Amino acid sequence: MIQQQDQTINTIAGTLSTIAQQAGLMGSDINEHNECEYILYVPIRRLICRRMLEDLDRGVDRTDSKLSDAMRRMRKFVREIEGKFRCRLSVT
Repeated sequence: MIQQQDQTINTIAGTLSTIAQQAGLMGSDINEHNECEYILYVPIRRLICRRMLEDLDRGVDRTDSKLSDAMRRMRKFVREIEGKFRCRLSVT
């Protein structure tokens, strides 16, 4: 029974060693891929980032414009309400 347990432990140890080696190889491949991707695609990434920032800038400008319009309409509405309220107060 002890021999069988030892054999099972040795099998498990061998399997774990193989998994560790494969993980190491995968890590190396991933690092190598990332380095190549970084070297090859940095200009593309910069272009994409620049376009995203330009889109964001346009979106912010549109939102700012809409907010300014809304604030202008709100000020006009408040002035109208204040005017009507003053008229009612002065009538009574």
